[in-house]
Amino acid sequence: MQKIFKTSLIFGILGGIFFILFLYFAYIITEKSFDANVKSLDFFIYLITLSGALYWFRFKINENKMKFWTGMGVGMITNLVMVLISSFFVYIFLENIAPKQLTKYKEQQLKIIEKIKNSLEVDLSKQKEKTGEKDKEFEKKLREKKEFDIIYEGLSKVTAYDMAWYEWRTKILIGIFMTFIISAVLRK
Repeated sequence: MQKIFKTSLIFGILGGIFFILFLYFAYIITEKSFDANVKSLDFFIYLITLSGALYWFRFKINENKMKFWTGMGVGMITNLVMVLISSFFVYIFLENIAPKQLTKYKEQQLKIIEKIKNSLEVDLSKQKEKTGEKDKEFEKKLREKKEFDIIYEGLSKVTAYDMAWYEWRTKILIGIFMTFIISAVLRK
């Protein structure tokens, strides 16, 4: 049990440090560290860290043996430590280091939603002229527009805490999925 915790903590802390470096360098290089094209690359940090932890545990620590559930334990603890560090850093980063990043992120996302809303409004007016307000297609588009209005309003209120919470939720789920697959592959 001690081997599991030691390996998991070491790799979890290393993964957290790599995430911090990735986010910080992405900010320095692109100034768009939360742009989907840039931020999605942190997936590889999680993949490499979890694979490394499980590989290291099986081949270096546990004499070339690892049961599936042992691998799941190592992966889950590694993921938990890594996600705690990364979520905390996202909050600190957006709240203190680069608060303009949050503003830029919201502006970028709001522009995208605004563009979709405008397109829906054009479609709505065409549909209304064509068939009237009683048409099912018109009602469907009207509901879509109302949903985008809600999304738009919610996105304009996003805080650093919300971004950190999002980081936590997504990375925990991704980590569980990756741990499951890697543990199944490396079990023996």
